[in-house]
Amino acid sequence: MKRIVILFGVIAMLAFRISLTNPVPEKQVEVINAFPPEIGVMFYFSDDISGDTIYTTSGIAIIDSGVAGEENELVILDSSNTSGFTLNPESDLIDFPQDWYNNAVRYGTLGYAPPPIRGHSIHLSPYCRGFYAWSFEFSCACWGATDVIINEVNSHGTWEAGSYFIELYNRGDTVVCLDGWRIVCDTIYDFPSDTYIPPSGYWIIDAGMFPAGFDMDYRSDNIYLTRPYYHETEILVDQVGWSSDHGENVSFMRYPDGDVDTSYWGFGYAGYDDESSYTFENGFPSRGAPNRHESPGFVVIGTRGVGGESWVDLCWTDPIWETEFDISVAVRSETGFPETPDDGIMVYEGDAQQVTDTGDLYPGQWYYYTVFARDLSGGYSIPTYESRDSVTLSGAGVIEDAKLPDRISYLISYPNPFNATTTLQYSLLQSSGVTIEIYNIVGQRAAILFKGTQQAGEHSITWDASSFPSGVYFARLEIQEQSKSIKMVLLK
Repeated sequence: MKRIVILFGVIAMLAFRISLTNPVPEKQVEVINAFPPEIGVMFYFSDDISGDTIYTTSGIAIIDSGVAGEENELVILDSSNTSGFTLNPESDLIDFPQDWYNNAVRYGTLGYAPPPIRGHSIHLSPYCRGFYAWSFEFSCACWGATDVIINEVNSHGTWEAGSYFIELYNRGDTVVCLDGWRIVCDTIYDFPSDTYIPPSGYWIIDAGMFPAGFDMDYRSDNIYLTRPYYHETEILVDQVGWSSDHGENVSFMRYPDGDVDTSYWGFGYAGYDDESSYTFENGFPSRGAPNRHESPGFVVIGTRGVGGESWVDLCWTDPIWETEFDISVAVRSETGFPETPDDGIMVYEGDAQQVTDTGDLYPGQWYYYTVFARDLSGGYSIPTYESRDSVTLSGAGVIEDAKLPDRISYLISYPNPFNATTTLQYSLLQSSGVTIEIYNIVGQRAAILFKGTQQAGEHSITWDASSFPSGVYFARLEIQEQSKSIKMVLLK
């Protein structure tokens, strides 16, 4: 007991001593905006800063005469009240050699703060563990407060078109809806609504999905992940960075095959350099496949299709790690995934790793795609789930019919989300042959619930999914040449 009292006494004395040696700062940088270049200085005590010097990597600036701040006032320094003031929007160091408190701010590829992007500033915000950290003005720093992490990045310009990508991984045990989540790199990518990532599942954002201005510099850069919190606020939950020291033609893998996982709750990041990007390893691209150190073999991986009313954008990763690889061939079918290049209509042949299929496609129809790799001897790869994807067309490009078919009144499932079992209820407007199937999120058929003839009227059938993993599934009711699909979420 005596030792405990002594220990608490020592801690109290140290805290008192720290409070004396670290008083409230007179002023400090709290806001940075690179478009146009601005620095916001918060004054905790009234002061005149005329003639003080601002150092950046772009040069030296002198604050004009008469610039001062009152207590609790935020003063903006820019080209109007300084001489020679510039900022590098990609990466910079801002330093005041006048012994201001906490004013050596390194952002972007130079250090610990995210770079400001066009239309948004960065600011010093309360950190989730009681400290302060730099964050985007639309979010607060809360590193590691997420099960979904930035898992793999390929940022190199030496690949074919469409090879840039970002892969997210859900290391949790529940389905996560990414509605309201953002990825930031020079600008903002907003996830589409109704985007779900299952437990131990992956989600790929390809170059074709990036908005204008979204840029990943393969030499050195950062990517940030934000998610909704509460009361319409966001938190900055994850960040990855890389440098050219890793070499070209490699993707950066993190979890579960990375050296370590630094995304534990409450741990921050230092920037783009090797000390902060050591969770990545040189390796082969995965594009949604499980990360691996070795070559995945002679196979196309990461195939993904997104459709509209009369088109499908298809992208994939060729086995460029195999010396015998020649070209890839994309094949479409309406009856199931092609097992050979002769099992459907060839929609592409070449080495571009993406194609837009616009040939005789109709809303409400399912289309099955397989991408084959061809070697220099004319042989083709054996397809796997990584080289296949299925799409049904609608205006939004999701797996849902554009309108209700004439012969089907409705199709619903309850409960949804569900645990173990759910009931599909539907109504037929006339007697017909009926097929009810379940598909997983990558387009593979998981179960056939019914196949036969049914009379017009109300019907229901129960799906026991107790032996299936948690995730997003699609129930498809097909009657003659018409169909209806709905999305279901299995939570265990």
